[in-house]
Amino acid sequence: MSASNPRPQSIDEIVSKPNRAAIIRAVGDKGELSFKELKASMKLGVGTLYYHLDGLSGLVTQNSSKQYMLTDQGKQVYQAIRGMPQVKEVSRVRLPSLRALLGEILLFDSHVERLPLDSMSDISITLGILLTASVLAGLTRVDDAMFFILGRAAQPTAALLTLFTSWLLLFLLGSLLAILLWRSSVSLAGMGAGSALSLVPMMLAMSLEGLRRTFAPGLAFLNSLYVVPGYLVFQAVLLVWGAYIYTVSVRSASSLNLEKTLVVVLLVVLVNLGYLWVRPLIFPLR
Repeated sequence: MSASNPRPQSIDEIVSKPNRAAIIRAVGDKGELSFKELKASMKLGVGTLYYHLDGLSGLVTQNSSKQYMLTDQGKQVYQAIRGMPQVKEVSRVRLPSLRALLGEILLFDSHVERLPLDSMSDISITLGILLTASVLAGLTRVDDAMFFILGRAAQPTAALLTLFTSWLLLFLLGSLLAILLWRSSVSLAGMGAGSALSLVPMMLAMSLEGLRRTFAPGLAFLNSLYVVPGYLVFQAVLLVWGAYIYTVSVRSASSLNLEKTLVVVLLVVLVNLGYLWVRPLIFPLR
């Protein structure tokens, strides 16, 4: 057997995991499939599908158009299993993985279905979110620093400027790091939309601030979010939620695997922490 042939145990491993065998068959039958097409064919959640695709590294890859296709070794596995009877994976009673649970719950399951490069849908998402966030920022003057809130800006224009700066930093850093570190192809429209989606937690914070000012002091719970320790917990929730959305979005807009995506996001978070130090010097708070 030549070195390029898949090992027999590799085929056994694929057959023992029906979902992965089904992915090999689906991609092999069509030749190329987008993430959205593959998800529709498999009827799996985003987190679950990504988990199985990670497990098929070396057998399934992506081309420059972000379409999934089989590698040479994957084609050999496909030829070996295509005539075998398909077995439906038996559901096991177990808790879902955190990754799969977040993928299904935190409202971004549909966006992760990879859109065409530079699609108008991504551009519409970006413009819609930035417009809504701009209105909220102008009304509440919430001053943000990417994944964090700092307080109230001195002027509505300063809040608008920092909001746009936050989006631009997320967009540029994610794109440049993916390209420079991993030489990955990036959908700029997708990265722009993902960076805008990452501001959704900030928009929630702006909405809560607006409610707090309108109905205070009646809303004791909202007031508690802006004093220690409630404020620290609130900031932590914003960071985790925003970073999670950003992780999903960076991966969706690039061809990076999960590990490389997490490196990009960690570096962006570190830059965000540095931005917290210099931000008040650039845009003073009230």
